[in-house]
This record gives sequence, C-alpha cells and structure tokens, in this order.
Amino acid sequence: DILNEYPEMATRVLLPAQSAELEPLFMIDEVPMRGAERIYLVDPLGNLMMYYPADADPRGMIKDLKRLLKYSRIG
Repeated sequence: DILNEYPEMATRVLLPAQSAELEPLFMIDEVPMRGAERIYLVDPLGNLMMYYPADADPRGMIKDLKRLLKYSRIG
C-alpha cells in the first residue's frame, strides 16, 4: 500500500459532492479520475500540474517536481 510505504505523503479523501465537482477537471485522455489509479500533483491554487501512474517511480516524480519548482522560480 502506497500510504504505508510513504507515510508523510499528503493525501486527501474527497466527499462525494467534492469528487463529482472535480472529476471533469481530472479527466485525462477520456479516462475519468475515478478508478484511473493515478497520482495527481495539484498546486495550492487547485491547478493540475502533473499526473503519474500509481506505480510510478517516486525518484522520477521528485526529479519532475524539482524541475517544476526551478522553472516556476518558487524553489
């Protein structure tokens, strides 16, 4: 289980109404969010920045996040 493997990872469980509101925004390649088994990277303003398959290599995600922060001039 990914939550046991990475206990400090921030996650959110959505209420059904929240999920219904967000689902259209997270549809990628005509595949809806529900059941897609993806990891989403969302910025503090709610913008979808990146997504990964559930079994993605965390080192690759960290590398992408560092690059994103570098070019955003935040990090």
